[in-house]
Amino acid sequence: IEDHYDECYVIGGWYGLFSYLLTQRGFTKKIKNLDLDPVCKEIGYDLLKNYSNISFKVEDGLTVFENEKTNNEHKIVVCTACEHIDQDELEFSLKMKNPNMLVCLQSNDFFDVDSHINCKESLSEFVKSLPLNEVLYAGEWPWKDEYNRFMVIGK
Repeated sequence: IEDHYDECYVIGGWYGLFSYLLTQRGFTKKIKNLDLDPVCKEIGYDLLKNYSNISFKVEDGLTVFENEKTNNEHKIVVCTACEHIDQDELEFSLKMKNPNMLVCLQSNDFFDVDSHINCKESLSEFVKSLPLNEVLYAGEWPWKDEYNRFMVIGK
């Protein structure tokens, strides 16, 4: 996968945990964490300052889709928190992406959290809600007996 993609954006990168795990799995290209919370940038930088390929930026991560459409198709975009993003905004942003951009999107069915404004009842509902040309993977992972996490990888 790394041979085809030259950069990874992590929307809602929090403190860089996903970026760290991706690096530990051998991804050596640039990883940019985009988060609206400036504290995430500060803490993430402190935790991962020894990783020259990981950076942090305070920014609305959804803008990466429109900014990259004409720029470069060799990007991976990861968002592990689609449940925090308005459905119309998520759909609009995904429709703007380059058709060859690889996306990895996660959501859940944990409706009990106030900031979870876009949960889905099932994996199939999550897949149907995403305007992707191609779904390469769709899976579900139960978290204890509390809720299920959904993941979709596609273009």
